[in-house]
Amino acid sequence: MHRTLTRQLRRLGIDNNTYPEQSQWGQFLKMVENVYEGADRDRYLSERSLEISSNELMELNKELSKASRLSNDANNAKSQFLANMSHELRSPLSAIIGFSELILEEHNNLEEDEVLLDIERIHSSARYLLVIINDILDLSKIEAGKTELTLDNFSLTDLLMDIKSMVQPMIDKNANHFILDHDNNLYNVLWDELKVRQIIINLISNSAKFTKNGKIILEVKNYIEKNEKYILMKVVDTGIGMSTGEIENIFSPFIQTKSSSFVDQKGTGLGLSITKNYCEMMDGTVSCESVLDKGTTFTIKIPIIIDRRKPIKARRKNDQ
Repeated sequence: MHRTLTRQLRRLGIDNNTYPEQSQWGQFLKMVENVYEGADRDRYLSERSLEISSNELMELNKELSKASRLSNDANNAKSQFLANMSHELRSPLSAIIGFSELILEEHNNLEEDEVLLDIERIHSSARYLLVIINDILDLSKIEAGKTELTLDNFSLTDLLMDIKSMVQPMIDKNANHFILDHDNNLYNVLWDELKVRQIIINLISNSAKFTKNGKIILEVKNYIEKNEKYILMKVVDTGIGMSTGEIENIFSPFIQTKSSSFVDQKGTGLGLSITKNYCEMMDGTVSCESVLDKGTTFTIKIPIIIDRRKPIKARRKNDQ
């Protein structure tokens, strides 16, 4: 009986080798040897070993249950993403095919303005398809660890002016007003220009979708924290805002906010996840504050110089 219990305890990682005599368990075993004898000792150890096994089993079940919930949440999110994408891809493809066929079949009877309008619709649908495909490919590369940084010095002010002109059409779509507010002498930066461009455009695009007849402000300032220089960027909007539950999942892939008044808004649900990953790759952070029906503020903080020697995976691991 005693040998059986000893083997059982060892299988649980509980013995005098694992727990020396000076340890709490070692002292406990010594106490049992001194107080109990024979059958009493075996019965007591049996009860204790069963109690330990039961507690470990309960903890294991809790961990398995948690892992199962996380797995189900991820599967549900991906299933919802695939369902959304089937619609998002079909709509522009149907438009491209339909308007192309119309031009081919009716080109002799169509006025020039009608042809140009159909061509514009085809062009718009094709560009939207490209955005969807690029988002999916970008996230796939990030998750596979194949995304690399191309660091270079560039004028941040020039980049901001370029972005201002690029985002104006999406700003105008919902009759919004765009304000660019930046320091006159921004620090020189050593960043990946293309990724910073995508980060800012993603955030402005998100604000433009969920703001109507309002303001969208891009603030870019020099910032010092613990003697280290950063660039602090904020995208502030006066849109519909988000609930606390939506903010918690805002940077998760495949997740889209649920707003009854904006259900017609298109998107992959990947832009903010990509933004977060790109910020972390450049040793930066991104955060979100929002008040329902009042507006949302995204804040980005990136050091002006990124350590080339630190591997990207190490940076993201440290951030986690």
